[in-house]
Amino acid sequence: MIPNLRRYLAVRSLARIDADPILSEYASRRFRTPRSTPIADVRFVVFDTEATGLDLDTNRMLSLAAVAVRGGEIDLSDRLELTFASDDVGGRHAAEIHQMVLADVRDGLSEEIGALRFLAYLKDSILVAHHVGFDVAMINKVLKRMGPVRLYNRCLDTLALDRRLTHGPHQRDDHHRDEDRSLDGLCNKFDLDISFRHSAAGDALATGQLLLKLLACARKRGIATLGALMKS
Repeated sequence: MIPNLRRYLAVRSLARIDADPILSEYASRRFRTPRSTPIADVRFVVFDTEATGLDLDTNRMLSLAAVAVRGGEIDLSDRLELTFASDDVGGRHAAEIHQMVLADVRDGLSEEIGALRFLAYLKDSILVAHHVGFDVAMINKVLKRMGPVRLYNRCLDTLALDRRLTHGPHQRDDHHRDEDRSLDGLCNKFDLDISFRHSAAGDALATGQLLLKLLACARKRGIATLGALMKS
């Protein structure tokens, strides 16, 4: 089914079930930022989720944080931090990574309320994350429980963008398996001093700093518009 038809049917379905207004308004958006828009005029929303694990079928979100990047700067006044209620933090191994305990999440939001707040904050911005597919899938799993809606925003993966700027768009990843393209690895590559790693807020801020470095590299290569930046 073509995307526009899928969204049209989603909007009609949401109207029939009297869905939350935020969900309906989000599904009705056009998401048509012109490709000619200068990168400096684009609002990027850099985000990260922390979860009980990496299994999309069984694990749940524990926290989500997002911060806006626009005009070559991270706008700390334009940010969002959410903690989700849970009776499980994923066991000892997961807790050692995200450093959250039950006391941190016992009084959090439901995933559904958190997803609505994220959509209201996100609007039609460009979504950015490191390994963006995982974070998008975690949120889409929640949205699926609420209606025929998914994240419609265009997405930019900082890992893929670094690979493209370093080796070009047609290089096979297996030619460069020895390169560390983890978030830590790329932050080290660009000499970024990052703190509070493996918290949602810390990882979103680190990814935002990485994005600024990558956008500076893109600018040196003559990439100045949204269309050129998003081109695969």
